Amino acid sequence: MAVELGAELPGPDAGLPGWSLPPAHRMRVWLVRVVSGRPAPIEAHDELRTLPAGHWRDVDWLPGDVPIVEALIAWAAADARADARVAAPAVPAADGVGAPSP
Repeated sequence: MAVELGAELPGPDAGLPGWSLPPAHRMRVWLVRVVSGRPAPIEAHDELRTLPAGHWRDVDWLPGDVPIVEALIAWAAADARADARVAAPAVPAADGVGAPSP
C-alpha cells in the first residue's frame, strides 16, 4: 500500500507532538490519502474499518483514543467550513466589488 502523507493532527499539549500515552509514549496522527493498494490491519489490531464523516463516534473507542477522535472531528468541521467559504460564489456588492455570498 502507498499513501500520500498530509498534515499532522495537532495534539493538545503546546510544544509536544501528539497525545500522551502514559507512562512514556505519545500517539501522533497524520492525515493520509491512499494512492495505491488497500489498507489492512496489522498484527496488533484485528479489524480495520473506514468510517464516513459523521460516523466517527459510532465505534466503541478505547478511552485514550476518544480525545484524538474528537480532535479529528473538530479539525474536519473546521476544514469543511473553510472549504465552504472558499467555494462560496461571489455576488456583486453595493460598491460593485465582488463579495462572498452569505
